[in-house]
Amino acid sequence: LASKMAVSKRILFISVAAQHSSLGKKGKYVFTVNGTLEEEVQTTVSFLNKRFGDKKGLIILNHKNVYSINHFDLFQKNKKAKYLNTNFSFLNNQLKINQKTINKLKNGDYHYLVVNTYPKKTLNLFKQLKKNQIELPIMTNSSWNIANIDEVRRFLVIMKNGIFSVSNIEKKTENYKKFREMAFNKYGKKPTSEMAYGYDLGVIISETMERLSNQEINKITFREKFLSNLCFKNVINGKLCFNNEGGHSLRKSHIVKFSKENGFQPMGEEK
Repeated sequence: LASKMAVSKRILFISVAAQHSSLGKKGKYVFTVNGTLEEEVQTTVSFLNKRFGDKKGLIILNHKNVYSINHFDLFQKNKKAKYLNTNFSFLNNQLKINQKTINKLKNGDYHYLVVNTYPKKTLNLFKQLKKNQIELPIMTNSSWNIANIDEVRRFLVIMKNGIFSVSNIEKKTENYKKFREMAFNKYGKKPTSEMAYGYDLGVIISETMERLSNQEINKITFREKFLSNLCFKNVINGKLCFNNEGGHSLRKSHIVKFSKENGFQPMGEEK
């Protein structure tokens, strides 16, 4: 609704972390600091192909969640996804999978899971997996290292075969270290990726304001200065650019793995 209003009123709209692929089609006044869902799916598919090959996997979806369905639609359209051996199952109204699927999991029909919904919607699923002693590697979407995972953390720490996700936040840059220190000093805990996107948005607004110099600040002048150069410095990843036609930022994503001590970290650095 907000993006439609922005387009009709020719007002600049910048979302902090929205990722739905439809945002890339709203036009040159609508932007999001997050990267494309297509990029995330490409990274996910490449990882699953490399790690599991032709082993059979199960994709678990929430049919009531727009993000989950959008992610799955792009997964099916991905050219490399056709090489994966996967089935899918929907969560029911109790946010669980059906008994037939549980039986197949217990029988060893599947070698990994792709849990394609928000963390807070998987509590009952993880209880179900634990009750049935089902232990498999699990691939999640990027919301798992953006949103709060405290509700399901107690299940993640006991998983022995790995919990994986996708991130487009580079944590080795000097800008990230500076941001992390500021966030910890203010809130007393490690910052989330969602906070990092918010920080980047603040940097984007600040740099656009600097371009205005002594000009009058209004919706027209701000929009013009923002659009005059769609690349911004001093953000978390060092540099962040947008497409001239609007939409998502041009970020590259990578695989991260969960660890009890440090949460989701780049592969090989999670301990």
